[in-house]
Amino acid sequence: MAIVAVAAACAGPAPTPTAAPSPPPVTGPTAAPTLTAIASPVSPSTPLVPTRPELIVCLTHEPASLYRYALPEPDGNLSREHILAALEDGPMDRVNFGAQPVLFEKLPAAADGDLRVDLVPVRAGDRVVDDLGRVVTLTAGVTLDLLAGAAATFSGEGELQAPQVTARFVLQPDLRWSDGAPLTAADFIFGFEVASSPDSFNADRDRVARTAAYRALDERTVEWVSVPGRIDPGDWTNLWPPLPRHLYGGRTPAEIAAREDARRAPLSYGPFAVAAWSPGDRLVVERNPHYFRAAEGLPRLARVVYRFVPDPAQLAADLAAGDCDVAPRNPAWDEVGDLPGAGYARWAEGAAQETLVFGLAPAAGAGFFGDVRARRAVAHCLDRAALAPRPSLSERRAAPYARPHFPAGLDDLAFDPAQGRALLAELAWSDSDGDGALDQAGVALRLILAAGPPGDPLREALAAGLAAQLDANCGIRLDVQTLTAGERSADWPDGALFGRRFDLALVGWNTAQSGACAALTTRQIASDLNPAGANLAGYSRPAFDDACRRARTALDPALAAQARAEAESLLASDLPLLPLVFRLRVIGLRPEVAGLAPDPTAASELWSLETATVRP
Repeated sequence: MAIVAVAAACAGPAPTPTAAPSPPPVTGPTAAPTLTAIASPVSPSTPLVPTRPELIVCLTHEPASLYRYALPEPDGNLSREHILAALEDGPMDRVNFGAQPVLFEKLPAAADGDLRVDLVPVRAGDRVVDDLGRVVTLTAGVTLDLLAGAAATFSGEGELQAPQVTARFVLQPDLRWSDGAPLTAADFIFGFEVASSPDSFNADRDRVARTAAYRALDERTVEWVSVPGRIDPGDWTNLWPPLPRHLYGGRTPAEIAAREDARRAPLSYGPFAVAAWSPGDRLVVERNPHYFRAAEGLPRLARVVYRFVPDPAQLAADLAAGDCDVAPRNPAWDEVGDLPGAGYARWAEGAAQETLVFGLAPAAGAGFFGDVRARRAVAHCLDRAALAPRPSLSERRAAPYARPHFPAGLDDLAFDPAQGRALLAELAWSDSDGDGALDQAGVALRLILAAGPPGDPLREALAAGLAAQLDANCGIRLDVQTLTAGERSADWPDGALFGRRFDLALVGWNTAQSGACAALTTRQIASDLNPAGANLAGYSRPAFDDACRRARTALDPALAAQARAEAESLLASDLPLLPLVFRLRVIGLRPEVAGLAPDPTAASELWSLETATVRP
């Protein structure tokens, strides 16, 4: 049975490209230009002004390979992403928490007939997505989301009707690889086949597992079909990049990864193509004459030079001297609020939020935070603006980014130590002996804060700040446990976090990927049946569970938004967690550069490189 699904935004087709003029010869870095004001990303219609033909991008790491499915780089693949931003455009840009079609004419929409949800029969032994988002084999006891907030647990006999999404995409006309060969739907399917191989490094294998079918209907049309049981726009707006079947077809993924051309000069479908690579020094990309937006006068630049400068201090000095125009995000200053060199830092709050989780239901029994007054007291005792590194928390909140998964109201508790102490007094905690620490019947209040891993500067600063503020403001003493990455990820029942062996925990939450409903329902409390359950707080409220189920199974966007608002209202009241700060994305940017800016969700700050310009 076909059912109307959520409509998505549309974008019109791009014009047929024409050949761009040949770029001038590659030159070295230019002299430091005159300082001018920074501009935001520009549109192709922005009036042209005299510009330099070359942009110099400085990276602290030189990638070993530009192949998309190569082994990870030591810098978390940031250097590779910054270079691939010149070679790939799309197939969808994920910016400002949304998906923008690039190689496709539009996003699928129910009103257009290219997005639908069908109810399909599933039986014992079928592959399904359960209500926890896991791809499992349907057996007795497996629970599935249905529609409109309904759910069903399989008895082991007969069949259930589960939702299945089909999304259809049409490619822009006359797409071509940088060697002039047509880029077709078959290249997208080939890219998916390679990404699905165990010989390819793919950090998002869950999305592959949730794919029942991905096929080419003709040269310009691809169709994606979900495994029954899940309705999530994130699955069908994150399609796999194409790979050139005409070049690599018939070769195994391992053979492709080992090829020199795949590693050092992969074919491009973006604004630039690899022209030269001098190991240890620089990589040069030049204008791609087959870029599908060439008829719009894009890219603006003739070439981009990527210089490899492993010393962060030297990179900052080069930025100040004008020997670098852009220093994209890298681990060396990802958490720094400023850079040496006359304030060339530009920043945006990222999608990763640092959150304080309250242990509502410790494995050992009743805990201090079982009463909501204790949770509210801690919130009042914290000056979260003082916890944030530069820029200030108030400046961060002024950033114009919509956060679709940010629970409204959770961060509204004002810094008010007197109110915090009053709430604690209601729970019979006071400083009876005048030593500055709260006690009850002569027993001092000491709480465990699970932090770590070691070597995370922001997490270490937050842990120290929390301990100092709670002690000074309200007399709450913390024992900070710095857990290794392995200790933090250990499953129930032995893990410190998933085993709920803490009072407070510092955790990261990617607000671009999931909301509170994905992590805080009762079914997500870790147990023998779900040892990696994401509900570290142990929060459980049936009304919240019901609102979350209605939000994720609603086909009407308005109904889904209403259900999410109900769930977030309950969170604001119950306070199982407290948002602290968002991690920053920091880049170095000369004022002469226009068309580039950090974004909370883009893979690279160079995502709009085709529109970038540099004033002479």
